[in-house]
Amino acid sequence: MRLIAAAAMLVLATPAAAQVSPNAGPVSGEGVLNDHDGNSGAWKLSATLAGGAFSGTMEMVLGGKPMSVTLKNAYYENGNCILRGENGRNRFELRGKCSPTQFGPGTADGYFDRDRAFNGEFSGTLRWGRAAAKPAATGVVPTAKLMCIYRERVGGNVAGDLARYESRPSSMVSLTLGGGAYRTRNASGAYTVSGNRIRFTSGFYAGAVGELRADNSGAPAVYFSLEENRRANGTPIVDPWSTACATQN
Repeated sequence: MRLIAAAAMLVLATPAAAQVSPNAGPVSGEGVLNDHDGNSGAWKLSATLAGGAFSGTMEMVLGGKPMSVTLKNAYYENGNCILRGENGRNRFELRGKCSPTQFGPGTADGYFDRDRAFNGEFSGTLRWGRAAAKPAATGVVPTAKLMCIYRERVGGNVAGDLARYESRPSSMVSLTLGGGAYRTRNASGAYTVSGNRIRFTSGFYAGAVGELRADNSGAPAVYFSLEENRRANGTPIVDPWSTACATQN
């Protein structure tokens, strides 16, 4: 199964060889992250790179808990982006290889004030210069047929064993939206939209909630966070990990 940049952005990004200028200017980015406690989430960046230093803001959600920070002591060096920020006692850092299009996979860590510290991994995409200001299709319902995958964590449960993430076909396989109706390979039902959220109201996936977000090209895509998609008994509605649905090549 082949996916375009949206799925790569959400779950499959890998570093590229091209270098970033230390004076690249405006940059925006987004992607996914996971911690070592089994929580998953997403991150977003809006910043400027000048003289090798970043200024701007980052937002993230992990395990359903949000955080917004102002970049502080964030910099670019030798092909690596170190994005760290603070907001009071809250702190968040992403560290990894970055290119004109991609960021990570790399390490993520931080601290939620009066709650807990966390560490894990992340991946995502970047847009520089004029592309950074390109409006994304947030809140737009995709009209094209989407292919869906999730990224499963494998290993990392014992000392010295590093976690890795492998792509799996979603239980939905494909997703088509239109006229208030959704269709997967083996199921169908109705949906409603509110802002950038789509909710399935009937059929096998009733109760599922997806975020209407854009891929790196600005095309509409859908992201189903595991934290928003559990039944009352804790079982997942869609997949055992967060799911990305994007148009196929």
